[in-house]
Amino acid sequence: MNRKEAQNHIGKLVLVDELMDGRYIGELLEVNAEPRKPWRGTIKIVAVDTYPQHVIDKNGSIQLPKPVYEYGNIHEFQSSKIEPIAEEEYMKYDDSVYKSLQEEIEKYQTEREYFTSVLKVLHERIASFQPETDSIKELQETDTINDTQANEYVYYTISKENNQMILIEEENQQNLALDGCPFEFELEVNDEWESGYYINNGKFETKNGASYSLKEGQIVRLHKKQFDPYHILINELEKPALQALEKGLDTFGIDHEQCIQCHNTLLIQLLNTHQQTVFKGVNFITYHNGRQVLLVQHHYEREIIEDGNDITFDRFEFTSDNGKRTITTYSNEYTKGK
Repeated sequence: MNRKEAQNHIGKLVLVDELMDGRYIGELLEVNAEPRKPWRGTIKIVAVDTYPQHVIDKNGSIQLPKPVYEYGNIHEFQSSKIEPIAEEEYMKYDDSVYKSLQEEIEKYQTEREYFTSVLKVLHERIASFQPETDSIKELQETDTINDTQANEYVYYTISKENNQMILIEEENQQNLALDGCPFEFELEVNDEWESGYYINNGKFETKNGASYSLKEGQIVRLHKKQFDPYHILINELEKPALQALEKGLDTFGIDHEQCIQCHNTLLIQLLNTHQQTVFKGVNFITYHNGRQVLLVQHHYEREIIEDGNDITFDRFEFTSDNGKRTITTYSNEYTKGK
């Protein structure tokens, strides 16, 4: 974009390209054009277009940086970093961060599918060779078990900080507080993994009701699917609401395993607010069973009532790519009396 074009773009949206540090949408406030020098633009950042790329630290761990600019930041940029864009509107800053992260996830999921296909071909080729010794057979079996568990679980070490139990993920040095944590963990008991939940005061209770005292240095693990927005959405639904969703999915011959994308706005609200007690919005869920694509719009309302019964409403609108539609709803008895 030359100086004249830049002057005509004052007050309009432009793109700032910071390469590995991400791309940002901003409003061009001023053009600073000194004679015989490249022009520079003063820009107010309003949204994130592309999330910064991950980096690998000296220990070989992957680190994901935060965007280098926040909403409302005003900076002067050299002209080589500024590009015109046609958009006249932009989404809220936090929503743009979420969208850019989702696009990164989709990009790496596509790459994972590619490498999964390559691994499948390699496994098919190696399967054509019959091992002649027991040691090779044992190696094959051990590798299969270890690879599966390593890919499916995150392992944490129990520690204490300020008299509170916390979990430390060694590889990325990420901490997770146990108090109030809703995740289902697994604790190794007598050489077997037992599923359960952290109660309080260092107590872990398994699904069969057994209770164990956690100690510093113990290892617990967490299935990675619990970080998945769709898995979190399914677990948040009350049982009748989940049945309403499944009834609608069954109408189209779809099941949970065929979800390919979930935009969980309720999760975003819960993570970004602390005092809020009323939550309303729409989740967008996409399924694909190889024959058809199904979009579900999940309209929800949640109201947390202190010292009372929470109010819950769920409405699922199903639309397939061939135009077939249906609707299922659920509301608890307290909603009806609202």
